Amino acid sequence: MHPEAPRKGLGTWLTVVGAFAAAVILVWGIFEMTRARTDARPTATDTEVPAGTLTAAPPEARLYRAVFSVSDAVLHRGVWFVLDRRGAQVHRISESGSLLGSFGRKGEGPGELRGPAAIALHRDTVVVLDGGDLHLYDLDGDHLEDRRVRLGGCANGSARDLLSQPTGLLLLVDCRASDRTAWSVILENSKGASQTMVVRASDPGVVDVTMANAVLGAHPRGFVFGLAGNDCLDLFSPQGEELGEVCHDWIERLPIPEALGGRMASLQARARQSGLRLIELDRLPPFIQVFSAGGELAYQVPVPEAIETFRLVTRGPAGEALAFPLPVADGMFAADDSVLLWWEDIAGMRIAVRKLDRS
Repeated sequence: MHPEAPRKGLGTWLTVVGAFAAAVILVWGIFEMTRARTDARPTATDTEVPAGTLTAAPPEARLYRAVFSVSDAVLHRGVWFVLDRRGAQVHRISESGSLLGSFGRKGEGPGELRGPAAIALHRDTVVVLDGGDLHLYDLDGDHLEDRRVRLGGCANGSARDLLSQPTGLLLLVDCRASDRTAWSVILENSKGASQTMVVRASDPGVVDVTMANAVLGAHPRGFVFGLAGNDCLDLFSPQGEELGEVCHDWIERLPIPEALGGRMASLQARARQSGLRLIELDRLPPFIQVFSAGGELAYQVPVPEAIETFRLVTRGPAGEALAFPLPVADGMFAADDSVLLWWEDIAGMRIAVRKLDRS
């Protein structure tokens, strides 16, 4: 969502929490805040994480020295396309873990990347969201075209995420105004026309920090959109028809880290000085992102004992949170019956690809 795309798995929950306040700054333009990050070295190795520790990659996770970050990833015909923001590249990794090749480079020219934030596969075209541009490549990484992001009726905003649908590309747009927070989902069809599908906005004069982490995700029936901090996401068909809600109130909500308390107090003071009302968080949102996997929704949730690490859960038959038998990781992406897990390493990124199994 923000410069290092925290909704897409920077590997630190505190970075995402800091992004809540950063989103407020984007709305107000009041002041800048440094996002928190903890760089403690991993020590734990199992899915049970002792208090105060992070998790290390399992032995089968390969070290990819040419991969500097995993900012986003999407699965297409058995190949994971991994967006590397720091390296300004896209890496192709097979489900067996082989690095099949990389494409892209940092620059300002056609097909070159400045600060890529999200990736999608639309039919057989790789689409990378890079600031106000969409870069299009074929499956081998050959550059096809660049085009500007269309923001519909949002005069002052920016696209934060991408999702492919049969009807076209969906853009999650942070639509900023001087006195409110707003998010919209915009459809860009194959002919280049754009259409605003849905909008969620705070009341005028209200800055709602809970709106800072909007979620756009695939669903077997279309897509879900909403706020992770609410109890439910709205479900839509690919054409934008509202189909109901998908609720996640069964996922545990963790307390706000003490490290954020002082920042929230500062935000409150500045809000009062600006004549705005600030709605704060009282608990962390229960998940960081949602995937359509194995015909159901799977959620990336923080581990209570070490909230900068994550596990993948779905709703069990009795309404409980059911964890997939996967290692705890710095971040993950799931699609179909495959999941890509990653861990930061001083020498590169460690990545493991696993099949999803609920047994």
